Amino acid sequence: WERLALLRARAAAGDAALGAGAIRIAEIAAYESPTDPRTVAEEIHRLRGRMERENSQERRGRYDLKLGRGGLVDVEFAVQILQLRYGRDPRVRTPQTGVAIRALEVSGYLAPEHAEALRDGYAFLRKLEQRIRILHGAAAQLLEENAPGLYTLARRMGLRDRRGSEAGAELVARYLAVTERVRATYDAILSAEMS
Repeated sequence: WERLALLRARAAAGDAALGAGAIRIAEIAAYESPTDPRTVAEEIHRLRGRMERENSQERRGRYDLKLGRGGLVDVEFAVQILQLRYGRDPRVRTPQTGVAIRALEVSGYLAPEHAEALRDGYAFLRKLEQRIRILHGAAAQLLEENAPGLYTLARRMGLRDRRGSEAGAELVARYLAVTERVRATYDAILSAEMS
């Protein structure tokens, strides 16, 4: 868990040399510590399962963009597992998920079809998260079927040529298709790492 947090480390302010030194220490701890890839994958998968079971706010008709099945955490953990596995290669060392997906793909560590699923899923879920934030004026990570603002949210996601209930239903259907694809990709990456 701590190593995953170090993958996201970045210097934000202060002395540049001190920040670079701190990032170098974080990189050594995250990427260069000897570990069994299978053990890392198993532990991350265990943590992911707990987060989904204990912290996700999903239930029938309500979906959690971040912690739910096929959500943002599935994308981030799949990418971070591969970063930990191949982190001795400096090309994959980045705290940005989108950049890491591309680096892992270009470096040959992530199959193109998996990279596409993660990249598309990440982009869709981030866009949806941002549109929900704009719509509600606050951070939110839930998508609910038949919620009063679903039609407005669907329009903000580009579904403008449909009636209210149709647009809302299509948005939910797209969400479910995206998250199913993300989860299948997460499972495939974890399966490969644990075998």
